[in-house]
Amino acid sequence: MQLRSLRTVQWRNLESAQFEFSPGVNVFLGGNGQGKTNFLEAVQYLALGRSYRGSRDDEIVQFGKEHFFVRGDGQGDAGEAFSIEAGFTPPRSKKLKVDGRPVARLTDLTGILACVSFGPEDTELARGAPEHRRRYLDYSLAETSRPSLELLADYKRALQQRSALLRSDAPEAHIEQGLTVWDDELVRLGSEVVRRRAEALVDLAPRVRQLYATLTDGLQLRMSYVAHAIDQTLSAESELEGLLGEEAHAAISQTFLQRLRSRRVAEKVRKQNLVGPHRDDIELLLDGQDLRRFGSQGQCRAAAVALKMAQAEFILARRNDRPIVVLDDVFAEFDEDRARALWEMVCEKHQTFLAVPRESDLAFGHGDAVFQVQAGHLERTR
Repeated sequence: MQLRSLRTVQWRNLESAQFEFSPGVNVFLGGNGQGKTNFLEAVQYLALGRSYRGSRDDEIVQFGKEHFFVRGDGQGDAGEAFSIEAGFTPPRSKKLKVDGRPVARLTDLTGILACVSFGPEDTELARGAPEHRRRYLDYSLAETSRPSLELLADYKRALQQRSALLRSDAPEAHIEQGLTVWDDELVRLGSEVVRRRAEALVDLAPRVRQLYATLTDGLQLRMSYVAHAIDQTLSAESELEGLLGEEAHAAISQTFLQRLRSRRVAEKVRKQNLVGPHRDDIELLLDGQDLRRFGSQGQCRAAAVALKMAQAEFILARRNDRPIVVLDDVFAEFDEDRARALWEMVCEKHQTFLAVPRESDLAFGHGDAVFQVQAGHLERTR
């Protein structure tokens, strides 16, 4: 998969223009605040339909302007062309189109332009809250399976409905009756979420281990799945396959339902959903030690990079189509050998959009297209 061109209009501080890209490595050079990250955000907006930085759409509109527009044209590895457009006029008018046809939901963009990104904030994937690792795993599933995307959306809706019931002022008998119904739905959907996450981790874990070892002279990073619905922590490489059969699925459902019933009083008191895969986590163990507690900043950064690059491999293997890769100052804390290893494992395999402050940061490789970024103006110099 590759993005051949991008047009931006009144996007943050960027000059409105259209850009053509190389199918290889596209490098964006410039100091802090010049617009490199804003440009990478525009690329990713086409994949997500929203800002990966968590910004509201009205914050993206260029200061003093009335709207923004961004359009990307590309093609898959098999040669099929696609176009994605996004426009926004404050306060709430947002329009998304794929191949000229309007799409109503952000999820309709999933699977069109697969994008794997890494920026300074992604170190939280290794050392931050569990929600970062759940989001990582669910994105991997959603980008490779429409049924998985729909399953995750259905589970989220069921969770919201059950949460609304717990917070309601309805009579006790009504709440109890409703919870019994939603328990069955939560178990039906949640048990399948557990199974699909486990299946994905069985594939991802050896990829992460190998990539991390390449970046760190052989240190072993292993993954375990903390499955909250069944209150178990299972090694991704030696125990998770036991969750994938039909008998295991029935056992997960039974245990999940029992745990829901055992926490019923606590849920009513706290007015929260306290049991289920929305509380799952992925443990990262570096030579047997919890990376979150004992890992250095550099080790956590390397782990986050390995997780993202394993995600790119996972998407390629399941879709037979390479995702594009977006890297924002990713080489800052790697020495030359590690940086070269990363270049070889990513930039030589995927169309890459790479932002760096200095051209000297690329001593171990070269850009097929190089753009100088200054005060929102992009000029292709090679």
